[in-house]
Amino acid sequence: MARVDLSGLLERESFRHAFICTFTFEPSFFEDFCLEHFRALGEGTSVTVITDARTYSSLTILDASQRPRLANLRYLLHPVAVHGVFHAKVFLLASKDKGLLVIGSGNFTRSGLGTNAELVGVYRYQRNKTTENRALFQQALGFLQTLAKRWPSDDLFERLDELESDADWLKWDKTQQDGSPRLIHNLNEALWDNLCNNLPKNISEVHVLSRYFDAEPHILERVFDDVGPGQVVLWTENDVTTMTPAWFDLPKAYRKRVEVRSLSIADGEYHQPLHAKAIAFVSPKMTRLAFGSANFSRAGLFSAASAGNLEVALVSDAELFRANDVRRLFDPQNVSYPIQHVRDLRTGTRESLPVIEPAPIQLLEATLDEDALTCRAAGIAQPLGGAKLTAALEFADGHESRVPLAAQGTSLEARLPTPLTRRCNEGAATIALELLEAGQPARQSNKLFLANLLDVETGGTGRLQRRVRTAQRGAAQFVLVLDELLKQGETDQLKAFLTHCDIPLVLAGRFRVPHARGPWAPPGHWRTVGTRHIRDYETLHDAVIGFAERHLARLKRHCERASGAGITNFMHIALAIVSTVRAQTERALQGIESIPESMDWRVWYNFRKNVERYLLIVERALTTMVDGYFMALAKQPRSRIDDPSVGVDRATFVEHVRGVLGVRTRLLGALNLGVQVVTTEGQELDPPFMPRDLLEPTRWATWEDKMYPLLGRLAKVAG
Repeated sequence: MARVDLSGLLERESFRHAFICTFTFEPSFFEDFCLEHFRALGEGTSVTVITDARTYSSLTILDASQRPRLANLRYLLHPVAVHGVFHAKVFLLASKDKGLLVIGSGNFTRSGLGTNAELVGVYRYQRNKTTENRALFQQALGFLQTLAKRWPSDDLFERLDELESDADWLKWDKTQQDGSPRLIHNLNEALWDNLCNNLPKNISEVHVLSRYFDAEPHILERVFDDVGPGQVVLWTENDVTTMTPAWFDLPKAYRKRVEVRSLSIADGEYHQPLHAKAIAFVSPKMTRLAFGSANFSRAGLFSAASAGNLEVALVSDAELFRANDVRRLFDPQNVSYPIQHVRDLRTGTRESLPVIEPAPIQLLEATLDEDALTCRAAGIAQPLGGAKLTAALEFADGHESRVPLAAQGTSLEARLPTPLTRRCNEGAATIALELLEAGQPARQSNKLFLANLLDVETGGTGRLQRRVRTAQRGAAQFVLVLDELLKQGETDQLKAFLTHCDIPLVLAGRFRVPHARGPWAPPGHWRTVGTRHIRDYETLHDAVIGFAERHLARLKRHCERASGAGITNFMHIALAIVSTVRAQTERALQGIESIPESMDWRVWYNFRKNVERYLLIVERALTTMVDGYFMALAKQPRSRIDDPSVGVDRATFVEHVRGVLGVRTRLLGALNLGVQVVTTEGQELDPPFMPRDLLEPTRWATWEDKMYPLLGRLAKVAG
C-alpha cells in the first residue's frame, strides 16, 4: 500500500476510451482542468461520465452561465436514478492493448483526486506483459454494461460497443473470473450479504473505516448477529464524521466490544479530510478486506440498490494480512486516538442532497442527428390532438429557442433551422418539453442535456461516422444500425450511410460474442407512408447497388483465402449485403402495394429491372457462400469454426434470403387488387412481364429451382 498521485497518472498516459462513474461532478473543474490537462481524457479520447440523477438534474437547473459547456457534446454525461444515490466510483480507461482501472472512494472531482484522504486501488493491463488483473477489468466492463441495460441510452450502448470492439481483451472470459481481488456491486444484493459469503466463522475483529454513519447504530446488530466478532473498531475522524452520540449509547452486550477511534491524515503540511471507506474481517487464517464507495450505513453497505444507494467495492482475501496490517492501512501515520466518551465526539455537518421535484412529463432521451431532433418521453397522451408540444432549448449564453414537435411513432421529432443547429454544435444545450392543452396551464418536463456528441476522430457532429464504425464491427451491429435507419425513415441519412460504409476485409477474424437480435421485420410505420416508398427506393437504388457490388468483391477475395479464422468477417459482409437488399426490396414492394389504382409505365419498368438486380445480388451472395467459401473450408483438414456468432449470422442470412424469395408472391398479391399501368398513349393495362424478366413465370420457376437447392446445400456444407 502506497500513496497514489491520481492526477499524475491521468496526466502522463493517453487512452482511447474513458468511462468515469462518480457521485458528485464539478463541470468547471472537469471541463476547464481535466479535459485540458489530463492526457487520459485528451483529444481523440471517447469520454463518458456516469453520475447520480440528482447530481445531473441539479446541473441542468443552474444559472445558464454555470452549467456544463461541453456536456453531451465533447463527453457523454449519463444519469442513473436509484432509490438512494448512485454512489459508485469506478474509472475505466482502455485502448487496444492497455488499460488503467481505479476503484475506490474518490469522486472524479478536485477533492476526490487530490485533497481528500481516499482509499483506492489502481490496476494496470498491458497485453502480453501485465495481465494478472485482466479479470478485474472485465468485471468493471460487466458492471458498466449492466448499468447500460438498466438505465439505457443509445449513446451509452454505442460507446460500450466501441470499447469492447477496440479493446478485445476486455471481452468476458469466465476462466479468469475466480480469485482475488474481485469487484462486487449491490445491483442485485447488498454488499454486506456478498461480503459474508464464505467468510470464516471465527472472526476475531471487524475494522470499519468511514466518515459517514447513520443517525442510529442499528446496523451494529447485523454485524454482531451475522459475523459475531470479538471486537469492532470504528475508524473515523472528529470534526468531519457524521457519527452521532447515539453510537455511544449501545446495548450492554456490545458496549465493551466496540471501539471508536479518530484518525488524521496529512500530505506534508496539508491536512486531508477523511473520505475513505473500507471494512476488514480478521480471522486467524485470513483477512477479508473490502474498500470502495460504501460508507458504514444502511443505505450504503446493508441495502441493495433497489432500496438504498448503488455501491461498488473491491474485495481481497489475504492470509498474510493481519490485524496490525489493517491498523497501519487505516491509520498510516499512527496518530489515531480512542474516542472513549461522547463528550469527546465532535460531529461534523451532514451534507444534504438536492431535492428535485418530479415533473409531470418525463423527458427520457433527447438527441440531435445533424438537424434532426428526436425525443423520447413519458406522460404525454397520444395522439396529441389539438395540444401543442414544443422543445425548449437553452444555451450557456442565455439564448433560448422553441421548436414545435410532431409525434412519429414512439418518438417526438423536429427539424432545427440551420442557425439553431449551428448553436447546438458549438456548445451544450439543455432541453425540456412544454405541453400546452386548451384550457389547461402549460405542463413542463424535466431538463436534459441535448445529446449531440462530437466524433472523437473527426471532431465533427452528427452520427454518420459513429454509425459507420458501429456497422463495421460485426454482422449484428450492422443489422442494428440498418434497422435504426429504416425506422427513422430518413432516406438521405440511409443513402449517406450506404455510400460511406465499407466493411474492412479481415482474413483472420477475432472471436466475437454475438449480440442478441430478434427476427427482421420492416418498421411498423412503413405501411402508413404510402407511395413515398417508390420515390425513396429509386433515390436509394444506386447507393444500394454500389454498396452490394463493393462488398460482393470482398466476398470473392475471401474465397481466394478461405479459412476458419476469417469466417466471422465473411458472414459480417454477406449478412450486410442481403439485409440491405432485402430492406430495399421491401421498400419497393410496399410502394407498389400502396398504389390505389394506376402507375406510370416507367415506374413499372424500373421496378422490374431494379428488383431483378436485387434478386441477382442475393443469388451471387448465396452462390459465393455455398460454392465458394464453405466448399473451400470443407476441403481443409482443420476448418473448425470456434465463433458461436457464425451460426446465428448464418441463420439470419438464410432468413433474409427466404424473405427475398417471397417477392413475386407478394407482388402478384398487390397486382391482383387491380392496379394498372398507364402507357405513353394513356391506355391502362394489366402490368405485363416481359419474356426476359426474371419475374416472368417461366424464368422465375427456373430461378427458384436453382435457389432452394442452394439453401439446402448451405445447411449441409455449413453444418
